[in-house]
Amino acid sequence: MPEVKRFRKRPVIVDVMHFSDLQPETLARVAEWSGASISYDDNGEPDGLHIPTLEGVLHASVDDWIIRGVHGEHYACKPDIFALTYEPVDPVE
Repeated sequence: MPEVKRFRKRPVIVDVMHFSDLQPETLARVAEWSGASISYDDNGEPDGLHIPTLEGVLHASVDDWIIRGVHGEHYACKPDIFALTYEPVDPVE
């Protein structure tokens, strides 16, 4: 019979980019880095990003953190979860 076990998540350093606003420069930079495409609302205005992930396409909204995982995959993380899960390390060189 399966039983509940406890594991600790291994510390892994990941690269992240904050999707901070819908300015064209921000959209272009985050989309280029993550392989995403810009998503648009019914009025043709940009409203986020569509990020291809290992589980399918994910919608990223303003203020999400875009994370490059250990296998080079990208995914979005909501700010509250990001703050509970990640802490800064030395800058990227």
